[in-house]
Amino acid sequence: MAKFEVLTATAFNQASLFVDNLQSVTNVRFEGLVGTEGSPLIGEYTETYTTLSFDVGDLTYSYTGSWELVANRLVLVGTASASGTYNSITVESNGQEIASYNGQNFAVDFGTSGEIPLLDLTGDLLGLLLALDSGGSGAYANLNTDVTPALPDIAFSGNDTLTGGIGVDTLEGGTGNDLINGGAGNDVMRGGLGNDVYVVAAAGDDTIENAGQGTDTVRSYINWTLGDNVERLELNGGSNLNGTGNALNNTLVGNSGENYLFGLDGNDYIAGGAGYDRLVGGNGDDWLVGGTGNDWMTGGAGSDKFLFNTALASNVDMISAFVSGEDKIHLENAIFAGLTATGQLSAGAFRAGTAALDADDRVIYNAANGSISYDSDGAGGGGAIHFATVSAGLSLTPDDFLVV
Repeated sequence: MAKFEVLTATAFNQASLFVDNLQSVTNVRFEGLVGTEGSPLIGEYTETYTTLSFDVGDLTYSYTGSWELVANRLVLVGTASASGTYNSITVESNGQEIASYNGQNFAVDFGTSGEIPLLDLTGDLLGLLLALDSGGSGAYANLNTDVTPALPDIAFSGNDTLTGGIGVDTLEGGTGNDLINGGAGNDVMRGGLGNDVYVVAAAGDDTIENAGQGTDTVRSYINWTLGDNVERLELNGGSNLNGTGNALNNTLVGNSGENYLFGLDGNDYIAGGAGYDRLVGGNGDDWLVGGTGNDWMTGGAGSDKFLFNTALASNVDMISAFVSGEDKIHLENAIFAGLTATGQLSAGAFRAGTAALDADDRVIYNAANGSISYDSDGAGGGGAIHFATVSAGLSLTPDDFLVV
């Protein structure tokens, strides 16, 4: 599992953590000497460092781990080699850290260079890497994107956390179930394989998924329409927000504000939350759940289901264009406690009229005004609670209700 974070407003492409060609960078150096062993004049001499650093333009890259530089004396000439591991990368601009990576441990071998004059082996080994000429691009490829698979794919192959800054960033999760938070800028985010979660807060954010790459979620603090191949939308915060699905079978979940949720195509599950919400199923056989507010719901085309599963109080939902015999009203028996048996509402528990007539009557539809009420004792002693309204004059039957 890797963690990547952009720390400043400087725009940053996550893939550039792995420089395209190490041979083109400047001021390559090893830093943080932690130990020496042997002698450069007799036998083998080893220096161990914590960090490999180099510059690319005005950026400084530091790869932190354990780096070992080895010199072997062979009469008048010798050999030198460098290798190591790293699992942490920082990128700085003018001394300010702008991005960081912590994650997978990578092994790097820069190869061995022979026939180095003895004079070169007696000095400090900080310049050793510049003398390595036999490793070639194959050795350098351990630090760049030319290897197969590319290092970004390896580095972000787990369940990763990627966080952008306030600039325009490019973040890519790779395989695994990733959490990708673009931050305040207009960011490009790619989840790749796995069940990924995107956090968006800017209208210009772009979430990119291919078909068949998992079940993905957008958590949005702004109005949002799901892009292609993303299945779930969760509205976050307390603002009044709109959320729109796509052609897939979507799940749309509102926040504590007043939401407008539109499923479009597909068989969608749409849940309103705490505010006074408008839920529109669109095409398909949809589930609509109002939540705790006074909500307005319409299923659109298809056989739709309206679920009531929150405590009954003053929350009364309006169901528009309910079609008897095609749509269903689902009643959660933990809330409608008098309906103990799950399944189709029994004929004895349904009453078309203004009030219960006997102890068995629980669900009462008043065709004169379209109200649907629940009577907890069937005798009116506890007071029938109005919880939904459909069109007046419908010919509702017990078959229009299901206890779940």
